[in-house]
Amino acid sequence: MNHHLCLIALGSNCEASFNLDKARQQLQRHFPFIVWNRELETRPFQMQSNRSLFLNQVGYFCTDYSLDALYALLKATEIAVGREKKDKALEIIKIDIDLLIYDTEIVKPNDLNYAYISQSIKELNYKKVAEEILHTPMPPV
Repeated sequence: MNHHLCLIALGSNCEASFNLDKARQQLQRHFPFIVWNRELETRPFQMQSNRSLFLNQVGYFCTDYSLDALYALLKATEIAVGREKKDKALEIIKIDIDLLIYDTEIVKPNDLNYAYISQSIKELNYKKVAEEILHTPMPPV
């Protein structure tokens, strides 16, 4: 059984505290040892009309899920929390769950440039944790 280290980000601009809590509970069932950073509030960007603040959180965990299985689980979690396609046009993000890093593969390199994500990575001491778990140097994050 291969264990993979994963870094994810959650975000919501609609009933954000409730939806982040619901997402965390769902994810905790699959990854009981997930480590979360504190929630961080951010201003929206790339939004034309909905100026609601976002609540974001970053976490990491180990899993034996393949990359495809993990994507499917994260998508199913978004749906279980209440994400609906129709909300996108209204710029309502009930929940967004992004896989940022899978082992040493940076899955969403642009997202790592967001201030709240880089701040969370530092606060979680993720680079050091990743190098200890994976026994390999991590690319700069």
